[in-house]
Amino acid sequence: ATESSEESKKLPPYTFDGPCRFFRNDLSYTGQIAKVNDERVYSTWTIIMRRVSEFFPPEGSQYWDQNYKPVAHKALFEKRLDCTASGRLNSTDDLWKRIFSDRNGQRLKPCLYTYAIDENTWRFSKTREEGFIHFISKHAVFANGTEPVRYAGEFHIRPKNGWDQPGDEWELVIDNGSGTYAPTPDLLENLKQLLLFNFPGLNVVIHDFNDPIVKESKKRLI
Repeated sequence: ATESSEESKKLPPYTFDGPCRFFRNDLSYTGQIAKVNDERVYSTWTIIMRRVSEFFPPEGSQYWDQNYKPVAHKALFEKRLDCTASGRLNSTDDLWKRIFSDRNGQRLKPCLYTYAIDENTWRFSKTREEGFIHFISKHAVFANGTEPVRYAGEFHIRPKNGWDQPGDEWELVIDNGSGTYAPTPDLLENLKQLLLFNFPGLNVVIHDFNDPIVKESKKRLI
């Protein structure tokens, strides 16, 4: 076993400070219903993140919004749930290639994701603004809203500096657009710093979900 660094030893008990690892789970039943891709597979991702509590203390957790009507549909995801890929993310480049590119790690397609961050994980899945994919992505990520989270919302991938400046670099545009948990926009900067801490050099743009700029950007997704 590797001995913890002096910095890690000063962290609060049970704070995860190891390497970032990812897991991809394929839900074949929902894929057959939704026809997400040629393999009829709907995927969710989990990334183990370092030091979430430093950026989102437990006392600031976001709870299920009582104004949001829950729809229990957990059985939909119990049909077939397989961990079909996992590995270690050693760099920000790994994040782009192993998570957001196609299965061959070659082509990156801009799309919209729903996400939630809990005590040490960043969970997300592809979504759409409406329709069945929008419905199942909420349940896949939020597990029926039974647990508090540190933060939640949506993010999308687009060319760095916006749609009008296409190039070889990409950026992650992330917001607090979760009707399930309704997180405060005051912690968006914490979210950005958490992502940069775990993935140095990542191009991150933050917006309140009500900002017309982010709404317009989502409309331009291919």
